[in-house]
Amino acid sequence: MRKVIISITVLMLAVVAFWISSINRNDALGEINITVYNQLDEDVINDNYNFTSEDTLLEILLENYTVGCADSSYDLTDVCESIFGTTVILKIGDVETDWDHNYIAIYVNDLYSSKGVEDVVLIDDAEYRFEFTEVGGGN
Repeated sequence: MRKVIISITVLMLAVVAFWISSINRNDALGEINITVYNQLDEDVINDNYNFTSEDTLLEILLENYTVGCADSSYDLTDVCESIFGTTVILKIGDVETDWDHNYIAIYVNDLYSSKGVEDVVLIDDAEYRFEFTEVGGGN
């Protein structure tokens, strides 16, 4: 009888530990703002999202918008995979670029990001802005 009580107690502790770890894993670390600007410099997306330590900017985009990326020939595809070490986004929602003449620039708190979308660090209260940008010129 003592072994049964010990087994039940251990099982209950394991269930409680699992429950607590799942709560902590889903706790938001912060909130970010995502804005997308089209070729007319119009704000066409402006949304806030909570994020956890396990989230990436690319995952948040893929979960919430229609996203198109470049394949190895820089043609638009709905499969977003790293090519040559980075993921190149060519489309977010209705904003679509062709890579030859324009692209989507990433800004974090008004600073141009030199990192690809999968390497951008999520920061609480940050704005992540995606702008349609002409090659060789402004947006």
